[in-house]
Amino acid sequence: MADKTIVLEPGQRVMAHKIIYNGKEYPMSVAGIDTHGEVSVAPFEREIPGTVFVNGTIRLLPSANPPALAY
Repeated sequence: MADKTIVLEPGQRVMAHKIIYNGKEYPMSVAGIDTHGEVSVAPFEREIPGTVFVNGTIRLLPSANPPALAY
């Protein structure tokens, strides 16, 4: 497994086969962050243009200043 850090800016999304966030595992889900630093994780329902896809598992690491989401 590769160790790599990528930062999502507010409004960006990432989709992965499995997302790990706050100790929970979310299979085939999409995660994003808003301008207030709120992270959302939801099951994949349909393709949304501009969503980054990661083939595998990612762990989300929120940052508060400025709001960002590293994976």
